[in-house]
Amino acid sequence: MLVLLQGAAIAQIATPPESRVGLIQKKLHDLLDPVGVFVNADSALPKPGNAREFHLRWQKLAGVRGAASERRLSVVSASGVGRVPRERSLELTPGTLLVAAVDISGKLRAWRTITDPRFLRSEAPGPDGVLTGITVENPSPDFHVALADDPEIVELRFYEPRNTDGKISLQIVETVRVQ
Repeated sequence: MLVLLQGAAIAQIATPPESRVGLIQKKLHDLLDPVGVFVNADSALPKPGNAREFHLRWQKLAGVRGAASERRLSVVSASGVGRVPRERSLELTPGTLLVAAVDISGKLRAWRTITDPRFLRSEAPGPDGVLTGITVENPSPDFHVALADDPEIVELRFYEPRNTDGKISLQIVETVRVQ
């Protein structure tokens, strides 16, 4: 495909959808297999049909004196919201989470990447006019995750990416039962 942008020709190579899905499937398998999630041929494909949106709340629990406080994730509600959102790629960066929806046997049924709701980010110009940013902890975030409305989904698992010696791996952050 050749694209004209402001009078200049720019070559653009499009990845065929089948190749992109295959790459996503391989990446999902490489990331999730070590943490015990089974990824098969159709796991990377979005399920046709309606979506189910989970409203989740991550509550920070008061810690015992001297102990670190912890969080508990709970499902506030779940409802149908239209069509399944489409993930075009699998990009995991610091500040993102991979949500893996699994069935009772640990098979991946759906997945989504989200911005980590445990943190709030802000950018503003400093006194010298230079843009600076800060990240603060969000003590009890409410957030939404839309996935395929699949009755086989029994659990949502939240993973954060870790870069160890140039290799990305996943670390479990939290799980929540949805049925």
